[in-house]
Amino acid sequence: MIRSTQDAQTTANDFRDQWTNPSDIFSLLLLVGGDVIQKALAQFTLNRFRPMAFSFGWVAYAFSHLLFAVGNLKSLPDPDCPCTITRASSMPTTSANQSWLLGRLVRNHEYWSVPLIRYALKSGRISDQDASRYVIIEPHAERRIKGLQVFIYKFVQSSPTNRSLSKDWPWFSGIITTIIQLGIAAIPAGLYGEWEILLITAGGTALAYATAHFSGYSPFLRPRALSRRAVFTLTEGNGSGTAIVFIKDTGIGVDLERLTRVELTEGSQILRIAAASVQLVFWVALLITVSGLKTHTWFMVAVGALGMMQNLVLAGAPRTPEALGIPVQLEQIVASPNAMDTLLELEAKVPYAGKALLPIYFPGRLREHEIEKWEALEREHERAAFIS
Repeated sequence: MIRSTQDAQTTANDFRDQWTNPSDIFSLLLLVGGDVIQKALAQFTLNRFRPMAFSFGWVAYAFSHLLFAVGNLKSLPDPDCPCTITRASSMPTTSANQSWLLGRLVRNHEYWSVPLIRYALKSGRISDQDASRYVIIEPHAERRIKGLQVFIYKFVQSSPTNRSLSKDWPWFSGIITTIIQLGIAAIPAGLYGEWEILLITAGGTALAYATAHFSGYSPFLRPRALSRRAVFTLTEGNGSGTAIVFIKDTGIGVDLERLTRVELTEGSQILRIAAASVQLVFWVALLITVSGLKTHTWFMVAVGALGMMQNLVLAGAPRTPEALGIPVQLEQIVASPNAMDTLLELEAKVPYAGKALLPIYFPGRLREHEIEKWEALEREHERAAFIS
């Protein structure tokens, strides 16, 4: 009876100690959430500076990052919005999108198009009638036109609206969260003179920023990727009421078709493996260090939980093209209740863009009068190309 009472008291003391200063839990927490880190990093695919907070999950991602380097595997997540990309030309090429970045552009188009529509209205590039086809004053109202809408964007170097959108709240959230984390970690140092948590947080933050930076700097920002003029179309497919056209002039913009099929890594594979291995060693060392904390560990839990929340929010946050590293401006909106009329008007304004979307929205045989209209536009394009 006495022994049972002692065992119960010991168990109660163990529970109290664990909840007062949890420590072993760090070994588990630091090994989960690697997929969240991967998706959050994908938000910075074309960004040079990638502010991401230190959190539970970086150790798991470090193992995955080494696997990507050793196997030369795709380090970006699969797209969460299936769509089709077409390079518009007299002989258009169509492929299923494999880029997470382009999938997000299509998925969040309604979010990021609104400020660009307003700026295009203000600058006079589109009329009030065009803007009324896509409701921006009443965002919760139904669309006035039920047919196909095509938004024509053009890659730009810089503009007032793009500069204002280049650093959005997901970007700043990483820096702000880091500052708050360091503040929380400094509390036990100030109150109890124990600097371990602050040093671990500072080291983890430095490792997080370094790992984010070396997880795949994009070669698409280099001049060799910004060559000839091209037109690209993006759509979720037949049945979708929205299509997007991107116009890339010579020397400006990103080759979106190349973006869908080329992994964003550069340099020697051996160097990538070496860098990933060094990062993994440091993350494992940090994991071992954190597991040794015995006092005031709730501050460490708070730091890690705050960082994980920032990573979760960043992974799912909608972002503008400028923030993603693809600055664009809206040129025109083409819309009509009849999808065929929309594509014909698009073809007249942007040669071969309508033709690129035609087999997607009209996979069957066209009527005779529709064939005549498309042939007439084709002759106009050939005449314009001959004159130029």
